[in-house]
Amino acid sequence: LVEAKLLSKPMRVTYMPGGVGAVAYNAVVAQRPADAGTITAFSSGSLLNLAQGKFGRFDENAVKWLAAIGTSYGAIAVRTDSPYKNLDDLVKALKADPSKVVIGSGGTVGSQDWMQ
Repeated sequence: LVEAKLLSKPMRVTYMPGGVGAVAYNAVVAQRPADAGTITAFSSGSLLNLAQGKFGRFDENAVKWLAAIGTSYGAIAVRTDSPYKNLDDLVKALKADPSKVVIGSGGTVGSQDWMQ
């Protein structure tokens, strides 16, 4: 924002780890309701959890949404020596015996990065 000359002075950034964005969201909404200049950034997983009501007593209507500024594409990667050569191979293996397929994922439980 500073480099694009959208701000006349540097913006203060505060990291609030934990709760997949819930900590920051609730702090801004509950503790700074009169501070109209506060901006909160989220990941797509955080937005999904917010929409599912997992952020506590405040929902998506407690703020004004400005913009989406990024895109998160999902991907499935396997080792080079994997028996799965394409998505169809993986789906067939999962349908045949899901207990034999080990899956690791990033993101929050219930987000688009998780297979349920």
